[in-house]
Amino acid sequence: MIKLQKNGKYSVNKFVPEHNHEVVTPTKVHMLRSHKSLTNYQKADIDIINDSGITPRVGVEYFSRQAGGRENMGFTPIDYKNYLQRKRMKAMEKGDAGAVLEYFQQKQIDDPSFFYAIKVDKVDQMRNMFWADGRSIVDYSVFGDVICFDTTYRINSYG
Repeated sequence: MIKLQKNGKYSVNKFVPEHNHEVVTPTKVHMLRSHKSLTNYQKADIDIINDSGITPRVGVEYFSRQAGGRENMGFTPIDYKNYLQRKRMKAMEKGDAGAVLEYFQQKQIDDPSFFYAIKVDKVDQMRNMFWADGRSIVDYSVFGDVICFDTTYRINSYG
């Protein structure tokens, strides 16, 4: 336990060894968040690999061979995919989300039964959206079916 003293300095008041853990082995240190990062060189290579139509799986294999194994890459396959995802999100025109919102608002004026909901993430980027017009709401109440479009189905590992 650490306490703040009257002089503004901290002191260790109590040490509980059971709350400690073993140090990470050198072969696992690349998995720690504080040790993972993509260099600008790696990002440029990922961009070239992606623009060439090479899949992330093959791209990671390339980096793994260059570094002498995955543990030497400095990042994980998930970091690779996350970089590509963030790049795609940044590339989307800033007006796209506004255009969708404007369209939904107009549809709601034209059809009072029209419903929409938009979910955003921590940085206010659109993550997903749902909408239903009056006709589909009635159809659902009768048939109970829903159609879902997953626009990411070709970019994630689950197909």
